[in-house]
Amino acid sequence: MHLPKDLRDLIRTDVLLAPFTTFGIGGKAKYFAEVSTRPQAVSLFRWAVDEGIPVFPIGTGSNVLVADDGIGALVVRLMDDADFGRVDFGDEDG
Repeated sequence: MHLPKDLRDLIRTDVLLAPFTTFGIGGKAKYFAEVSTRPQAVSLFRWAVDEGIPVFPIGTGSNVLVADDGIGALVVRLMDDADFGRVDFGDEDG
């Protein structure tokens, strides 16, 4: 796995997700990142697509149930202070 320099401090591995959910349950995420800006989110999503890694956004973790076995994906937590009212993943034709 190639991790770009600008993401090295952002992505963590094998992070327990229970503290990030309102129910306080769940296993680990293979990859985990907390983002507060759109450029961070775009860089993360591009990296995950390039590496063939599924992405699982959890927002603030409300009403999310995570299996004890965890998630073999990049879990992206959108920080409370972030403005993610709309995220565009590409054009409608593609």
